[in-house]
Amino acid sequence: MKEYLRKEGFEVDVIDYSEGEPTYANLGLYSKRVAEEIRKEPYFAIIAHSMGGPITNSAIQMTSTKTRIVIFLESPNLGVPLWLIPIARILGIHLKTNLPSVKDLMTGSYFLQKIELNREISYHQIGGLYSALFPKVFIDSHIPTLLFPTTTHSGLKRNPKVLRQIAKILKN
Repeated sequence: MKEYLRKEGFEVDVIDYSEGEPTYANLGLYSKRVAEEIRKEPYFAIIAHSMGGPITNSAIQMTSTKTRIVIFLESPNLGVPLWLIPIARILGIHLKTNLPSVKDLMTGSYFLQKIELNREISYHQIGGLYSALFPKVFIDSHIPTLLFPTTTHSGLKRNPKVLRQIAKILKN
């Protein structure tokens, strides 16, 4: 994604909120790291994948950001319901429900309850296979959505059609 967007003329920076480590800690810690980066470097747009969505939302609340566009790539901003855990295991996704990061992602968690969308930001969401299978988890009806139902969760970051849509959103 980074290379594609650079070829399209965008300046791209990547925030590694987990600093290369597994994301086991509470999401508030990662949100603070992202907020620090946003304070250092004002970002016109942020593209957040998966749990990066709630982390980005929380980080934006901690700053007086100049960010104008946020694009979520299959982010569970509404929370992961408990009923999804056994289904996720069948799909090969093993969510360790005792981890602080997973607890923060669960529907109704204190972390998610504190998050509000910033009215000055244009939000967009792009979903893939999981969004098609579980729209109540990955699709917020208040945010414009593009759906690529045959694209895997991690494949959203590499799919040429998705990348073109991201560039289109950023150019508008």
